Amino acid sequence: MDDLLRLPGRTTRTCCARSIVAAISKKEKLPKAESRNTYRSCESHVCLYLRPHLAHIRRDKLSVAHPDGMFDAIVEHNDLIAEYRASGDPCKVAAVK
Repeated sequence: MDDLLRLPGRTTRTCCARSIVAAISKKEKLPKAESRNTYRSCESHVCLYLRPHLAHIRRDKLSVAHPDGMFDAIVEHNDLIAEYRASGDPCKVAAVK
């Protein structure tokens, strides 16, 4: 039986982990969710976070360190955005919009 992955958020909709992996590697689209907003949210997470950080890694080579690195990169990027916005420099602020 396929491993199930619960999507984040309020939804109780589950989808197959293989579908998520296929969507990350651009082989398939995500399975349609009950709500259009849930689908859009999941799709944006795949496009913004999962695909850029994990798509180049083969599934059999994926380890716990890979998602940890992804989360570290997200935190660093968010810190950079906060720094640019706090600088008051219009060029930096425009760069992170």
